[in-house]
Amino acid sequence: MKYDPMAFSCHTLPSGLRVRWQRRRDLDWFGCTLMVHAGSRDDPPGKPELAHLLEHLLSAGTQGMPRMTLIELERWHAAQRFVLDLGSTHPDFMSFSGKAPCAKDEAFLRLLHDMVLRPTLDSDLDKERDIIRREREESAMPEDRASLLARGRAFFGDHPLARANCWAEDDALDGLTLEDARAMHARHFDPANMTLLVSGGISEDRLLKLLEPIFAGKQDFVRPERAAPPPIIVPEPRERVNRKESGRVSRVGVSYEWILPPARNGATRQLVSDALQHALSD
Repeated sequence: MKYDPMAFSCHTLPSGLRVRWQRRRDLDWFGCTLMVHAGSRDDPPGKPELAHLLEHLLSAGTQGMPRMTLIELERWHAAQRFVLDLGSTHPDFMSFSGKAPCAKDEAFLRLLHDMVLRPTLDSDLDKERDIIRREREESAMPEDRASLLARGRAFFGDHPLARANCWAEDDALDGLTLEDARAMHARHFDPANMTLLVSGGISEDRLLKLLEPIFAGKQDFVRPERAAPPPIIVPEPRERVNRKESGRVSRVGVSYEWILPPARNGATRQLVSDALQHALSD
């Protein structure tokens, strides 16, 4: 049989967790990515960066585990022969990835579950804010951040995607509270709002047998509704001008952007082709 790297077996557990499994080879380890379908576009109005702050808080304390610094936590993971990415935040989702020996499959899956679904959410917010500030300053200068936000608003208006991939400034970041983080966690974090991707040496039957009791979920959870995507239109060119303190223009860029819905059977490619043909003809 020809190997298909995109062929996954798909399951939905009683809790609502969607599982995508692929056995790649006879390996003694497996890798997985847990995706929570909540990201920066789900930040509440007036609270930008809340999803990112929540992602940081998840690795700062887990119920039933001793409190550890990040260095201590990494050393503990290494001692267990675990590799665990402590999380990343994107516009539409958060992801938590890692790998472990198949002999420790149950322990690793439970660790992943508890980190994401049983956090203490009682850490020092000032420390987490400082980490985000350092990440922000390493990512872009203040004028670049302002330009990115202005471009998002020009393309998307009041839609939540206008702030996607933008960094919160200090006034907004300092206003976030642990109560905000706990409310967002309760609203979005449940197996019914997650997808788990698994590949490697763990068998399909073994994986499903382990996952069902670990990711049990809540009976009354309702997946939150999201804002509809913006309409598909042929965009106008947007000019971005960066000026130095003297007022002299240092760089000018013109870009086009489309927002395309998920599609199958080549439909997205056709939409892009038609839009480009229309734009170039005009």
